[in-house]
Amino acid sequence: MGRLGVEFAQAEEPQHIIEPDSDFDPIPVETVDGWKKIPVRECGEKLVPVGPFSEFSECDTSAVYFGERGSGETINFLGQPVDRSVSLITHFVREGVLQKMQAAQSLLPDGYYFKFYDNYRPLEVQQALFDTQREKFHKLHPEWDDNRLDEETQTYVSLPSPSTERGTVHPSPHSTGGVVDLTITRLTDEGRQALVDLNRRKTNGELGYPVSGDEKAEFEEVLAWIHSEASKHNWTQEYYQIVLSNWLSEYRYSRAKARIFHTQSQELDMGTGFDHFGPEAGTRYFEELFSKGQLTEDQQQVLQNRRFLYTVMKNSGFSNYPEEWWHWSFGDNMDAANTHREFAIYGGATMSEENKTIEWARRGVYDDATERAGGKELFGQTQEIDPRII
Repeated sequence: MGRLGVEFAQAEEPQHIIEPDSDFDPIPVETVDGWKKIPVRECGEKLVPVGPFSEFSECDTSAVYFGERGSGETINFLGQPVDRSVSLITHFVREGVLQKMQAAQSLLPDGYYFKFYDNYRPLEVQQALFDTQREKFHKLHPEWDDNRLDEETQTYVSLPSPSTERGTVHPSPHSTGGVVDLTITRLTDEGRQALVDLNRRKTNGELGYPVSGDEKAEFEEVLAWIHSEASKHNWTQEYYQIVLSNWLSEYRYSRAKARIFHTQSQELDMGTGFDHFGPEAGTRYFEELFSKGQLTEDQQQVLQNRRFLYTVMKNSGFSNYPEEWWHWSFGDNMDAANTHREFAIYGGATMSEENKTIEWARRGVYDDATERAGGKELFGQTQEIDPRII
């Protein structure tokens, strides 16, 4: 981590667990006005993965622009074709963001976890989102000129890259690796018990059994890669066995954990879904209704859930974008504006070769060996799956 990253991401003192039914303070009025003009002093932190097969796997993920949870034919709310040559299934963040997410998880009570919708976006994905939303506004409001269209579109989707003509000196927040779009989930009682049982099996070394049965076809390609690498680099028999047994155990563990989070968790009701383009998505929307005495009983629970999320994230060092309850950041221009810092520490991030290999491997896992991306290009090149990484 760069020196600036260390300075900004200092670990907070350990804090007590935050219970979801606590008596929270109201969410305050905040602003990120002026964020487009704040300069960047890049700290040099690298992108690292979160979610399955990563250091931070105590969470659920849904790569919405990859079409992970859907049919794979559309990009979520936009209704446009998924371009999986540029969209990602892996959720990447900067190292400092990972540290703060670990701190945030430590504040949640037992059974509560985060679910990531979207984090780092390649510029191509950001451009597609911006163009599509701008076109929707253009059809709805043909009387708007280009400046008005840009302004309204940027309420929900930032410009993909710096533009002096449009008044920005930075890439879009999601392209910095400093942003997490997320919510809080709660595991069912069955899910909590399944996670306990899985952790026990891992601790007892019960997941390194030989490949057989239904797993054989799924692992065939990766096992062939291991054999090839062992021969190519003259691995010792001892090292070969370590790589094989450790990878199998970790793979099975991460896959089973991801399945538990996918099938045995429920999102807390936040009043709208992710990427709801309307005033209800504003973080303080239900605070305003509360102040007017207009909350229904269900909306009172929504307000409590938003206050819960807000309190956990703020206590972990994140800043909120007031127009979207799910959008949290650290180190980017919006965070600098929200916290009154003179500069941001994250500019535009790029994926390393290790990041690309992790993404390639995650696609192989997702494709379940039926379409293991064989013969397809990713980021302009063909990638190999490295079992020591995933």
